[in-house]
Formats: sequence, C-alpha cells, structure tokens
Amino acid sequence: MSELDSGSAAKPSINEEIYAALRRWVAPLQRAPWWLQVGLLYAATRLFSFAVFLGAAWHAEESPWGGRQPDYLTFINRWDAGWYERVFDAGYPTTIPRHDNGVAYPNQWAFFPLFPVLARGLSAVTGLEWAASGAIVATVAGLAAALMVYVLFRNFAAPGTALWGVVFFASFPVSPVLQVPYAESLGIFFLAAALHLLLKRNYSAAVPMVILLCLSRPTGVPFVAVVGLHLVLRWWHRKRDPFPAAEMVWGAVLLVVSAVMAFAWMLIAWWVTGERTAYTDTETAWRGTELVLFKPWFDAGVDLVGPLWGPLLPLIFVALVLLYLNSKAVRRLGVEMQMWCGMYLLYLMAVLHPQSSTFRMLLPLFPLALAAAFISTSRAYRVSVLVMFSVLQIVWVVWLWQLTAISTGQAWPP
Repeated sequence: MSELDSGSAAKPSINEEIYAALRRWVAPLQRAPWWLQVGLLYAATRLFSFAVFLGAAWHAEESPWGGRQPDYLTFINRWDAGWYERVFDAGYPTTIPRHDNGVAYPNQWAFFPLFPVLARGLSAVTGLEWAASGAIVATVAGLAAALMVYVLFRNFAAPGTALWGVVFFASFPVSPVLQVPYAESLGIFFLAAALHLLLKRNYSAAVPMVILLCLSRPTGVPFVAVVGLHLVLRWWHRKRDPFPAAEMVWGAVLLVVSAVMAFAWMLIAWWVTGERTAYTDTETAWRGTELVLFKPWFDAGVDLVGPLWGPLLPLIFVALVLLYLNSKAVRRLGVEMQMWCGMYLLYLMAVLHPQSSTFRMLLPLFPLALAAAFISTSRAYRVSVLVMFSVLQIVWVVWLWQLTAISTGQAWPP
C-alpha cells in the first residue's frame, strides 16, 4: 500500500466525523431517564414544527384571522382553534342556529368541552388570553401524550424501539397540530392512557381516562367497541387465562361507562338545546348534507375516478388496510392495538366526510408509529422515515395553513 493510500485510509471522512460528533453529543442522553429522553425528543420535534409555522407565516397573506405575515400565535389560532375560542369566550348556544330551510349553521356544539375548559382555567390563573393559553395547554398535553405513548409502547418493544416509535408519532406530518389550540394532543394522552390501562387489565383506573377522553375528542364509539371485544376475548380464553370475578365486574363497569360516554356529548347537546339531533346536525353542517353512514366515501371515489371505478375505491382501501393490519409489524402490537386501529378506521369510514382534515384525524392511529419502527432496525431506514415525515410536515402546514384560498371559496382546513 502506498503512503498516499495509507494516509487516505487512516483519515476519516467528513460524514464519519459528523456522525462521531453526533454520537458523542447523544451519548449522555442515552443514559438519561426515559422521561427526559422522551421530553427532549418531543421538544426537538416541536421546535422544528415551530420553525415550519414561522416560515409559513412569513409568507402568509391576509386572511380572516389576521393580516400579512402574522406572528406565531396569530398564525396558529385559526380554523378549529377559532371555534374553541368561541367556547372559551361564551360557551355553547342554547339553540342550534339554522338556515331558513332548517339546515344547521356551523356552531360550537361540534367541539368538545374539556380543552377549552382547561385553557379557560389556565387563563383564570395566569391572565393569559386565549391564543397563548390554548397553545400552552395543547403543547403541554402533547408532552403528556408523548410520555404516555412511550409507556404504552413499552408493553411491546424495547426502550430504543419504543423511543423511535415516539419519534415517528411526534414527527408525523400532521404532528404540528400537537402544539396549536386544537384538542388532538389532549385526546391522544387520554386515549394512550386508556389503552395502556386496558392492556394492563386495570379496568377501574381506565374508567376516568375514558370519561375524559370522551369529553375531549369524539373517539368513544370505536373505543367502546375495543373494550367489548377485549372482554369477549378474555371470557373466551378464561380457562387458560383466568378472568377473576373482580376483573369481570370492573370490566363490565368500564364497558358500560364507555358506552354511555360514547354518546354523552350528543345527549348533553340534546338536553341543553332541546333538539334531539343537535349534535349530528351540527357535525354535518359543514358538509351541507344529512349524516348517511359510509356514503361520503363512495361519493368521494366517484368524484375522483368516475362512476365506474369510483365505488370500488373504498373497497380497495379497506382491503389494503386489512392486509396492513395483518402484517407482521402490526401483529407485534397485539390484538388490542390491532382492534383499535381497525375500529377507529371503520368509525372514520362510517361518519367522516373525506376531506383535507382527514389527515389530521388519522393521528389516533399512533400505535402504527411503533409498527413503522418494527419494520426495520436499520438506522438508515428510521432516519429516512424521520426525514420524510419532517418534509411532509412542511407540505401539510404550507398547504393547509398558509396557502388556503379563502377568498375563492376553496377552503381546505387542517
């Protein structure tokens, strides 16, 4: 070997030097407590999203929520945040506002109360206005959600893989919503806690989590289905997996509470307004049609590819979902997580009108973030997924927060 070859072989490349420097920087964090690791990873992803929002705001034109180049809090306080602000300021209407033909106007009853109540409490203590208090509650709830997601993931994975699952969750393309005045972060925290307690068969502790979950986001219907299936499976396998009487009782209590809470907000809206369909009329006010289960997905298929192949699109989607939920990576999550993902997707197909906000509503499928980490332990693969998610964050924010053409009527809400 020549002297030149020897020197070239001994000298590390710039990539190797950068990687070695990163390893030295990260090494102390690898010895830190799990909650600190999760907290720092969550903070890093939120700082990235903060920068994305600032960049989009810098290029933003005047909108119904503010002028050109709004500040951060003004920029994120739009769309659903504005409706939560109305709840924060004035609560809920006692009658459903309606057009002359009886169709409901959009109103506050579509937005669940726990998030604005917490923001109102923070405001009462600190004197902060809605924009700040709502953003703080959402961001702190997002941190609590990340911690709880890690605890849930540890039921299935080693610490390193569980951390990668949290990274994928916190960097998901719609994850910026975890720090804006929406209730997603709060709902994810209670959902992760309820799923963890269900797995641990701590049904009594799961009861308050379900109550709070159903007062934060409309995810009670698929959750009660999961509880019911979980209890049926426990009963079916009781000979090889004992199902003590005390757990049966608390399981039944959890099932009943979950079933009641799944429809509690609908019943509260009926009680306050005196209108039985107050909640469903409000939810469908944005689409301008009555609630017809599953039909909007077939209509969307027809709009996309025409009447011949359009009705097949939802069926193809369902087939692909079933194949993925039966994949090796997802099966490692266990039956309950598979059931949750399946029931939640079924619920979305039943009641949701597919639109741009559908992407945000996929966030409760966060257990699939761990499945993504299970696909490969390759660092190149995992970093590539992280980079892809980060780039798609920019796409999502710019598309739905900055470039929405309100004036033309082409409103694409996040």
